[in-house]
Amino acid sequence: MFKKLHSKRDPDVTLFSAIKGEFSKYFIKAEYAFSYFLTKHPKAIYKVMLVVISLSLILSFTVFRNHEDQMDLATTAIPNVSPEKQVLGGLEDILKQGQALKETIGLNKQIRTILDKKNLNATDSVLLEQALDRLQYLSKSIK
Repeated sequence: MFKKLHSKRDPDVTLFSAIKGEFSKYFIKAEYAFSYFLTKHPKAIYKVMLVVISLSLILSFTVFRNHEDQMDLATTAIPNVSPEKQVLGGLEDILKQGQALKETIGLNKQIRTILDKKNLNATDSVLLEQALDRLQYLSKSIK
């Protein structure tokens, strides 16, 4: 079961060397054509390189911006915004969370009254399902 396998292959022949031997003439032609193109059009290559770098710079600060960083910036102090506006924004968040907590307590009471019944009918099942869905939504929004 644990018998060592012996191979009689040439250790100098690898996959890369076999591929290189088979396709080397194509790689040489491509290398020659590429170097010829670069020496023939250096200014155009330089201009294309500058355009690609500037496009990458613009896209990295607009389209490909990380959304978590934007959320962190919204919660930190902004120098151009007055402290009163920052406090009011924080108070609005606290009020929203308080309302969600109040609704959560009400939903818990509703769920308990439904579950305390001995027999449930179809409307009770629907109300229970809606209350649990709403409770799950509120718990996600509070976090």
